Amino acid sequence: MNYKKKIPNLSRIFNQLSHKIIINNLDFYQNSGCNNNGSRKETDVRVKVIKKKLISDNIKNLIDLGSAEGKFLKLASSLGIFALGVEADERRYLVSNYNKNFEDYKNFGVIFNELSLKFLKNIPQIDSAIYLSVHHHILASSGIKIGNQILKELFKKVKKSLFFETAMHDEFSDKWSLNYKKNLKNMNDASIKKFFKVLGAKKIQILANTKAYNEGYIRPLYYIKK
Repeated sequence: MNYKKKIPNLSRIFNQLSHKIIINNLDFYQNSGCNNNGSRKETDVRVKVIKKKLISDNIKNLIDLGSAEGKFLKLASSLGIFALGVEADERRYLVSNYNKNFEDYKNFGVIFNELSLKFLKNIPQIDSAIYLSVHHHILASSGIKIGNQILKELFKKVKKSLFFETAMHDEFSDKWSLNYKKNLKNMNDASIKKFFKVLGAKKIQILANTKAYNEGYIRPLYYIKK
């Protein structure tokens, strides 16, 4: 069987057209290389500080939960790290999975899937995980108990480190339901550090304080080391 056989030209044209339509109509989160700077301009700050830790910790593989347009997957690939992204937004999944220079990014893959406790229980052990701007959505949709179970299971799966960021107790958005306010009321620096210390974290460090997606708020980026 010829695994390198390419798709027909007409299919390729439709694929490129679909990609172009998506990137022209998508509110990007990350700077993705599609001539779109993204609404989260702090991404480059996060990339810079995370890159240093990935190198110093000699990370060989990682998982990015909520990988969006794939900025951190490409970072890992450029460092020779195998990275697996998990994205529940089909548009962002398609953007991150499509690249004109795909040969430059052989070290990453993307799964179109929703994050759940069952999913995490079935993944293998990994060196590191990136979990940014997702936890507060899980809290709002599934509650504190499930959200914390997912966070606990994720930390169990990593061998070396976790990069974690979430909306804090004082953040607010007109687009959020009341579940956000209710389930974020105890989300603060002290509670986050206590949570991971109980799980056995040896080091908890704030790498940067960057602007939240909601204007006027700041979110700390945590580096949690086993």
